[in-house]
Amino acid sequence: MQHVRIASLILALAAAPPALAFNDEQLQQLRDNGSCNGCDLSGADLRRMDLNGANLRSANLARANLHITELEGADLAGANLTGANLAGAKLTKAKLGHANLAGANLEGARLAFADLSGANLSQALLLGANFSDANLSGARLSGAVIQNARYTAAAPVFGRANLSGADFARAEYPAKLDFRGVNLRGANLSGVIMIRTNFAGANLAGANLSSSKLIDCDLSGANLSAANLGDADIGGSMLQRADLSRAKLTGARLIKVNFMHANLGQADLRQANLTYAQLDGANLNGTNLSGARWTDPRHVCGPDSVGTCK
Repeated sequence: MQHVRIASLILALAAAPPALAFNDEQLQQLRDNGSCNGCDLSGADLRRMDLNGANLRSANLARANLHITELEGADLAGANLTGANLAGAKLTKAKLGHANLAGANLEGARLAFADLSGANLSQALLLGANFSDANLSGARLSGAVIQNARYTAAAPVFGRANLSGADFARAEYPAKLDFRGVNLRGANLSGVIMIRTNFAGANLAGANLSSSKLIDCDLSGANLSAANLGDADIGGSMLQRADLSRAKLTGARLIKVNFMHANLGQADLRQANLTYAQLDGANLNGTNLSGARWTDPRHVCGPDSVGTCK
């Protein structure tokens, strides 16, 4: 269960013995000058320090304690922050491009307008983190803990964030998240489980959502053109006025989905299950419906069903 994963991660961070690998002279250099490019500060205790604007590019901060540390505008590009404690840290406008934050604790961290392009956030703890207007293009978030099963912490905020090309593969987010208007173009969401997530107006063009479960989600007005939803289950979701032109929905479970006024032109819905789906006003021009189970569950579309179910 996911809350067990969260508890294990927090206990591991709290119980681990402090590493002593950091260089004392380099730590003093950081304190004196606010700059330590490429330094070894692994395991260092930097709690509550004022490191706003500091230069820590390519530094080794693995398992460092940066709890509630001020890092606004700091340069941490390419830094190693694996397993670091950044809970409550202020990282607004920080540069974290291609930084390694795998397994880091970012609970409640403030990352608005931060650059996390290409960063590794896999297995990171992101409860209550604020990513508003952040750049997460190409970031890896596979296995990241965004909400726990008990809903005791707030979900992270992704408002207007750029998550194009981000990797969420096989992640499980059981509670409602808000991706309204977020750029997820080309993102990897294959195999994810998301329930009641809000993707209204989001850009998911070319995204990989194959074998995903997007149950009761809001995708109204979303751009899913050329997206891969093969074998996905999006039962009960709202896709009214969404753009699904040229999307792949082969074998998808689309039971009770609202496609009213959606664009499904040239989409591939072969073998899809459209039982009780709403298609009023939808564009089905060139849509391949061969073998699809129609809105009337007793009817299966014939092999030549293009643009209409025969």
